[in-house]
Amino acid sequence: MQTNTSIKKIIGIISVLLPMMFIASCEEEYKPETVESSIKIVSNNLLFGPSGGTGTVEFESAEAVKAYSEQPWCEVSVEGNKVLVKALEYGELENRYSSIILEAGNSSVRVVAQQNGVIMNTDVKDNYLLTDDSSEIRFTITSNADVTLSTSAEWIECTKSGDEVVVKISENVTGHIRTGWVNCSSGQSSKKVTLSQASAKDLYGKYKLYGYSANNQLVYLPVTISAGSGENDMIISCEGATYSWKFTAAFVPETHTLTLANGQYVGDFAIGEVNFFVYLCTLSKSTGTFSWDKEQTLSASVLYDNEKGCTVIGVKPETESSASGVVSYDSLIFAGFMNQDAETGGPKGAPSTYPAILYTPYFQSY
Repeated sequence: MQTNTSIKKIIGIISVLLPMMFIASCEEEYKPETVESSIKIVSNNLLFGPSGGTGTVEFESAEAVKAYSEQPWCEVSVEGNKVLVKALEYGELENRYSSIILEAGNSSVRVVAQQNGVIMNTDVKDNYLLTDDSSEIRFTITSNADVTLSTSAEWIECTKSGDEVVVKISENVTGHIRTGWVNCSSGQSSKKVTLSQASAKDLYGKYKLYGYSANNQLVYLPVTISAGSGENDMIISCEGATYSWKFTAAFVPETHTLTLANGQYVGDFAIGEVNFFVYLCTLSKSTGTFSWDKEQTLSASVLYDNEKGCTVIGVKPETESSASGVVSYDSLIFAGFMNQDAETGGPKGAPSTYPAILYTPYFQSY
């Protein structure tokens, strides 16, 4: 019995070892041999800029060599012991790559072509706010590809010498604000520079001051903007059959905006035998809150609408923190007060609904 058991154990061990020996034998028998390519790469020059160009792969081979590119932006041909690789022009920002395959008989080798994306750098600002005088702007621009310059108008002249760009702006004699641009592009990279010319005199003239009357009807007041006491000061006059109002504003050359001091006394308005002292105030349409704080100054944007052929002055909303929270004053209003403080010249009491003549989104010239 012990002998039979021993024999069974030996047979079991052999049955396990035989397949393992067979697998190991097969692996040794079918292990592929390393075969060196018959093509030897001597040198290659396959780094391209965005403008493209031709590079070469020099090789040695006892057999005829064929070559092809895995990407269509590389055009490949074989001349003697060289592969000529032509890269097409490229305008994107990211680099791109392609494998160039050389084949001779059963042998092949692979080399990689690289084309760099466009890299453009400049120190120019996005916006330039200029006076009406002729002026000149200079800045540098560098790129690994060709740079193209374009302008929006004849009054902007743009030239490039080396890395320096010179922009010449002619004198503004249009009588209104004007805006144009210079665009610098290289491949898919571009930089647009906005140029604006403005001065206080560009705002002189007749306007319609749009808004709503006390009974919520859309109306406008005829307004004249004229020169004030200083170079950038101006007077805004509202003339009507029953009123003659004036208040002041100032043009800010550095920002091309208009400032309006709050709480200005503009004149009187009579309804029957009742006289109202009218002040320029701010109004929050969301809360119905008035402010005639003289420390508050409103700002207004100024631009020329080429399609409408008119100058537009738009009052910007202002915010003020108070005990009840933040209040947004989004309109001007001519508010009437029954009484006037003789010492300060300011209003006394609360504003009356008469004559809450107009709260104004914007002025528009005509």
